[in-house]
Amino acid sequence: MVRTTTRQRRQDLDALRGIAIVLMAIFHFCFNLSVYQYFTMDLANQWPWRWFRYVIVFMFIGLVGVGLGMTHKRGINVVKFSDWMARLLGGALVITVSTAFMFPGAWVYFGILHVIALSGLLALPFANKPRLAFVVALIIFAATAIWTDLMRMSWFYQWIAPILELPRSTQDIAYLFPWLGVMLLGITFAHNLPKREMLPSWAAPAWLRFLGRHSLVVYLVHQIPLFGLAAAIHWLLS
Repeated sequence: MVRTTTRQRRQDLDALRGIAIVLMAIFHFCFNLSVYQYFTMDLANQWPWRWFRYVIVFMFIGLVGVGLGMTHKRGINVVKFSDWMARLLGGALVITVSTAFMFPGAWVYFGILHVIALSGLLALPFANKPRLAFVVALIIFAATAIWTDLMRMSWFYQWIAPILELPRSTQDIAYLFPWLGVMLLGITFAHNLPKREMLPSWAAPAWLRFLGRHSLVVYLVHQIPLFGLAAAIHWLLS
C-alpha cells in the first residue's frame, strides 16, 4: 500500500546539508590548487585529507538517510521516491559523462551520487523500520571491518584481487560498504529526531539553508567557479 506523507522542512537539517556543501567546496578547492602543484594532496597517504573526505561523505549520506526516514516514516511513498531517484540518477549521469570528456582515462564510474542512489534503493525497505535499519547497519560495519582486515593479509588479497579488479584511475570512487550502513543509521536517527531544531538560529543562516535545500544542483555546478578561481590564482601567481 502506498501512502502519502507530508513533511515539514527542518531548517536545521537544511543547514547541516549546507555545512556539508561548504566543507565539500573547501575540499575540492584545495584539490584544484593541488592540481597546480601549490601543495600535495595525497588522499591515500595523508590522513588529514582522507578523514576530511570521510567526514563530508558521512554527513551527506547520513543526511540522505535522515531524509528517507522522515519522508517514508508512515509508509513508502513511491511517487516521491521515484522523483528523488530520477533526479539523483540524472545527476550521477551528468558526473559520469562530464568526467568522461574531461578525464578520459580517469572518469567517475561510481562516485558519491552513484553510491547514494544504490544505497537509497537498498535502504528504502528499511525507511519505516528504524530498529531493523540499526541492526543491519551494525552488521554492515562489522562485515566491513572484517573485510578490511582480510584485505590486509597478502595471501587473501592475492587470491581475491583478480576477481575484484576495477579500474584504479578515477577522479572519485565510493564504496557501497560501509556507506549503506551510514544511510541506515540516518534512517534510525530520523525516527528519533528531536522535535526542536538542533541548531540555534545564528548557526543556520539563510544562505546556508539555501545551499542545503539545493544541495544536488550545487554539487553538480560548484566545481565550475572553483576551477575558474584556482585557474585565476595560478595565472596571477605565475
